[in-house]
Amino acid sequence: MPSRETVVASVNNLSIQYNFAAASVAIQIMNDGGYPEPAWAKMALLGTVFAGAVCGMVFLGLLGDIIGRRAGMLLTLSLTLVGSLGAAVLPWGSASTIYAVLSGCRFILGIGVGGMYPLSAAKVAESDAEVDATKIGWSFFFQAPGSMLPYVVGWILSAKAFDAVPTSLKFRVVLGLGCIPAGVVFLNELMTKPPAPSAAVEGAPKRKSKSMRQTIRDHPEYLTQLIGTGGTWFLYDISYYGTAIFQPQILQSIFETDTLSYWQNLTVSSMSLPGTIIAILLLKPKGSRWLNIYGFWLIAVSFGCLAICFHVSETGLKWPKFIIFCVCTFALSCGPNVGTYVLPATLYPFAVRTTFHGLSAGSGKMGAVIGTFIYTPIQNGAGIATVLWVQTAISIVAAILSIKYIGKETCETDSGSAASNGELADESTPLNPKGGANNAIQAPR
Repeated sequence: MPSRETVVASVNNLSIQYNFAAASVAIQIMNDGGYPEPAWAKMALLGTVFAGAVCGMVFLGLLGDIIGRRAGMLLTLSLTLVGSLGAAVLPWGSASTIYAVLSGCRFILGIGVGGMYPLSAAKVAESDAEVDATKIGWSFFFQAPGSMLPYVVGWILSAKAFDAVPTSLKFRVVLGLGCIPAGVVFLNELMTKPPAPSAAVEGAPKRKSKSMRQTIRDHPEYLTQLIGTGGTWFLYDISYYGTAIFQPQILQSIFETDTLSYWQNLTVSSMSLPGTIIAILLLKPKGSRWLNIYGFWLIAVSFGCLAICFHVSETGLKWPKFIIFCVCTFALSCGPNVGTYVLPATLYPFAVRTTFHGLSAGSGKMGAVIGTFIYTPIQNGAGIATVLWVQTAISIVAAILSIKYIGKETCETDSGSAASNGELADESTPLNPKGGANNAIQAPR
């Protein structure tokens, strides 16, 4: 049976991607139902949620190391509830007013779901004496169905049985459902008695308290490692969100239609499920670093193949393009999608775990903002094939960063250091239940 922490993190990860993806479906419903999107709102809605996410990842990650995981989690869940409920019930009036209110609520929502990244990963990492990358990976898996659910909801609401339902209610349902998983976890956290401060995992050596500042001062290599964990996440999210956010538009370009096809979007999105599962199964035998390196090479090859198809025929080869686009989505999920999330939780120690995970994730969402804004002008100016070549180049650079700045070993490898030498392990050293300390980091090559 999965631990409570794993279940909580799984539900949080489902909530993260549902809330990120829900806006695309809600806006399509609004555009089709008499709520035209103002020109300024096209980028504002995407930009505000990612800007909020960066703030949440960095500041709530820092708070997680200062005020504790539980208090930080309750705060981030509260903001998620306020943002998702506000987006569903507050927008009224003219189109400009509705989209302005939506943008504000999405910013608050972004802060909340952003904080879920470092806090959820840390809770799973610290649920056992030894950090288990596979458990962290399985909790992350639920981002994949989370990204699909808004399309399922939109598909259901597009059925003839719901033709009489006003558009105003439909888009509010899509946005409002995002508060359910956050609400469930929030109530669970409130009703669960926090562990006693002296509680320890049986068999683990006692920890000697060490502050976040002292840990960073004693281990400056963590800052160098941040180039690997944050830099690769930054580049990955440029590619991922540049593809995922504009997935409907890419498919409309492939099939030369202005209609949103739910089955096409669901088919493409579903490729993330086997991709994520395979990546998680490879965590134990190969490790997160390996996933990053070879995953980025796979992404580069798949986007390069799709770019070649568009060079050969801008409007033809519809089904080959569709199949390769499915492979691109699979590749985006099979490797760095999991690796970038797991690495900060396994490479950084307890005292700085949520801070450095938040900084890494925040770097990723800065990449998401760039991916959100740069691809439309590139496509308009140079064509979609150029966009795909940019994706290819970004993935190659990310693979090189993974090789250079991410250590070969994670904290699952028993180094037999501090405690096995008769010393007390401190909070900068992840613990091994057999009494040894795990090597949390290897200096980058």
